Amino acid sequence: MLPTALARTEEFETLFAGRLQQLLALPAGRDAHGLFILVLANAAMMPDLMGRLAADLQLARQQLDELSAEDRQQAPADDLTVFQALRQLDGATLPTVEQRHAGIWRLQYNPMRSLRPARNSRAVIHKLYQPFDEHGFHFDKPFLEREILWRGEVGGQELRLLFNKFPFARYHCLALIDAAQHRPQYLSRAHLGQLMRVMEALSALQGLAFAWNSLGAQASVNHQHWQMTLSDEAYPVESARWRHNGGQEDYPLPVSAFRDSDALWAAIDDCQQNDRAFNLFLRPGRYWLIRRRLQGGYPLPEWSGGLAWSEVCGAFSLGDEAAFRRLGEVEIEQLLGALNPD
Repeated sequence: MLPTALARTEEFETLFAGRLQQLLALPAGRDAHGLFILVLANAAMMPDLMGRLAADLQLARQQLDELSAEDRQQAPADDLTVFQALRQLDGATLPTVEQRHAGIWRLQYNPMRSLRPARNSRAVIHKLYQPFDEHGFHFDKPFLEREILWRGEVGGQELRLLFNKFPFARYHCLALIDAAQHRPQYLSRAHLGQLMRVMEALSALQGLAFAWNSLGAQASVNHQHWQMTLSDEAYPVESARWRHNGGQEDYPLPVSAFRDSDALWAAIDDCQQNDRAFNLFLRPGRYWLIRRRLQGGYPLPEWSGGLAWSEVCGAFSLGDEAAFRRLGEVEIEQLLGALNPD
C-alpha cells in the first residue's frame, strides 16, 4: 500500500512544508548552515511556503550570525561560502524567486541557484559512463541524512527522496532508487523499469514529473538519481506546437516523444552506447528524450551556470537579474540551438 504522505497531493505538500519546518528546529550541528540554505532555497520557490517559514528563517539566520568563530569553523566550507554570499546578496530581506515568460519560454530569477557549488556541472565530459567514486561526493553520505524528505518502499522499490538544496522547480526533490547500491549516473533497462514503477505508484500526485541529466548533460553528481517535481505549469517541450508532439514547428533541439517505455529504452540505450548526451523528461504515460551536445563542447553565456534538463525543456533559471530582465525569445532559441548535436 502506498504511504499516506505520497498518496495525495495535499498530503505530500504537507509533508514537504512540515519537514522543512522541522529542519529549522533541529539542534544546531555542523550542518546548521547547510540546512538553513536548503530551507531558504526551497521556501524561495513558493510564496505561500515562504510566508509560513519566514519568521523561523529570520530567527535561524540571526542564530547563525551569532555563532562563535570556533563554531563556524565546524561547518563545511561550501556551506560557509554560500552563507557569506547570502549575507551580501539580500541584506535584511529573504531572497525570493521571480518568474516571467519570453514567448513560450519560461524564465525565473533565482538568486540562490547562482550560489550552488559547481561540482561536475563545469567539467568537460567525453564519456557517459564513469565508475562510481566511493570517496567522492554522493547522496549516500551520512551527513546528508537530515536532508532526506522521505524514505521507504514505493512500487516495490526502495525509494529515497532528498530535498534539492538549490531547487529551481516546485516541490523539487532528488529521487534515488536503491541508493545504497551506489550506481553511477548511467541507466540499464532494469533501472528504467524501476523508475516507471515508482512513477506509476505516485501518479496521483498532481503535476508529477521526473527528469534525468546524463553525464555530459549537466549531471553534477555521479550517483544515479532522478529529479522529481510537482510542476504547476507545463514545460515548453510539452507544447502541442512542436513537431515531436504532432505540431507544425521544429523545436530548437532534437526531441523524441514516446508513449512506450520499450521504445524509450531503445533511444536511451542508443545514446549511452554512442556517448551522446541526453536529458529525459517523463510524465506518467508520456516521455521525452532530448539529445544535445556534450558539456564542455559549447560556449556558455556569462549568466548561465549550465543548461540542464529544465533549460532544454524550455524553463531557464538565472541568478543574473539583468539577464533575466533582458532575455527574449530569439536569444533563448539561439542558445538552445547551439546545443544541437546534429
